Amino acid sequence: MKKLLCALLALLIAAAFSALAGDGENYLEFRNPLYPDVVLKPYRPPETLRGACANESTEEYASVSDAAVCLKGLMKQRSENVVLRIVSSESAAATLMRSILEAAFAHTGGPDEGDYLRWVFGGYQGGYNYFEDGDGIHYEFSLTITYYTDLAQEGEMNGAVDLLLSALDLEDKSEYQKISAIYDYITANVSYDKAHLNDETYLLKYTAYAALINKTAVCQGYAGLFYRLALEAGVDARMITGWGGGGNHAWNIACTEGTYYCLDATWDAGCAEYAFFLKGTGNFPDHTPYSDFLPDYNVSEDDFVPPVTLTGECGDALVWTYTEGMLTIEGTGAMWNYDDDANPPPFIALDMLSAVIEDGVTSIGEYAFAGCVDLRNITIPESVVSIGTYAFYGCESLTVHCRPGTAALACALEYGLLYEPTLYDYDMILPAGISEIAALSFRGTAVEAVYIPDGCLRIGVYAFAECGALKQIRIPESAAYIDPDALLDCGIGTLIVGTPGSAAQSFAAEAGLAFEAESAVEQ
Repeated sequence: MKKLLCALLALLIAAAFSALAGDGENYLEFRNPLYPDVVLKPYRPPETLRGACANESTEEYASVSDAAVCLKGLMKQRSENVVLRIVSSESAAATLMRSILEAAFAHTGGPDEGDYLRWVFGGYQGGYNYFEDGDGIHYEFSLTITYYTDLAQEGEMNGAVDLLLSALDLEDKSEYQKISAIYDYITANVSYDKAHLNDETYLLKYTAYAALINKTAVCQGYAGLFYRLALEAGVDARMITGWGGGGNHAWNIACTEGTYYCLDATWDAGCAEYAFFLKGTGNFPDHTPYSDFLPDYNVSEDDFVPPVTLTGECGDALVWTYTEGMLTIEGTGAMWNYDDDANPPPFIALDMLSAVIEDGVTSIGEYAFAGCVDLRNITIPESVVSIGTYAFYGCESLTVHCRPGTAALACALEYGLLYEPTLYDYDMILPAGISEIAALSFRGTAVEAVYIPDGCLRIGVYAFAECGALKQIRIPESAAYIDPDALLDCGIGTLIVGTPGSAAQSFAAEAGLAFEAESAVEQ
């Protein structure tokens, strides 16, 4: 019955538009202003669509925004023939349809919406019928839309975008690093499509699809690809169209550190040094936007200044490097020992969020990271065989990533992947070869599950004291000495995992903690 009522409603609406249509041809046409000479698909009048068009809806929208949501959804599916109904007080049908179209192109942050959709749209030919009553003017728009890509190509595009972003490995990068990586890829891999420059029947040249899949496009393709990739990576960007180089041109703005800067990948393509990368409006010649929306975007007049990279020594053959919250220590041999007053580590005052210790480093010095309350992650390689006293004291937010033994794990750590968990999912797995965990080494850290490898002989006083989140710690049979206060103030809920009859079981009993035997498989 419900389907029958809907069908009757559709027939009544169609009959109303047919019987009460306004006088005249009621023809509509709109072309992408950047490329007005593109040949549009021929218009199919509403009588040829009604009853056969899968995109016809019985719903009549009461606002431009609601109609725009419907139109945007159909355009993302690359629907060519669209019937759209709306009741409005607007007496100019062409103005109303343009308002709906503009709202459908609004910048939402969706990678396949906004400017990406706007500039893959060639235009439409269409018509409309209408009638008036006490509610307003009831319009029925029927459009035949020309796109530069079809749905199958967009599916291919989506897959290629996912693969590229995975290869670029942008997950933990800063906005500046993401922008740089995307821009470097485009300028190194996309060439200008001179072969189709004057062929107005070849629409792909205007698309991000052509830039990514075919590796050749005109400026609109360059700008569209940057826009798509930037938004996919979580960086806000816009496509800008205007006058440049003596003709129509397209470029981008992108946001880093809360401010927008100008970029032109087309003009920097193939260049060893960039002249149009993250420039301010005061140093971006021969680019005149057609639209005046740029003042809404806090576009800088000055160029972006890349973050400073700091570096120094922290061992006889070790070098540390710091850029944008990331500390890297590399080289061979032991790290120097420090203290928290007279001889603090040279990088201790930096705003470290993550740290990576490269393979080849054999020790982490005393007080190396003590007091780094904002340090969230540190990667420790298997080559580290000792960790000094107070090395991580007070690192309240720290998770240590390390697991001994396999090249596969080293690869996973290098690319920021999770390690393959044991039967217990440890978030701190200390590297093989450590013979002693020194006093106070991990006091006050936020670890929840710690794996101490076989071969460790001693666990010093307060080594894991005040680790309030600690739920589980694996202590090997080799650990013959465990200081009575090694886990002081960790809470009675901490589980000790170890070998029955070992010092770990005795420690658990004396401390009033639960003990669980570790199976041979877990070892």
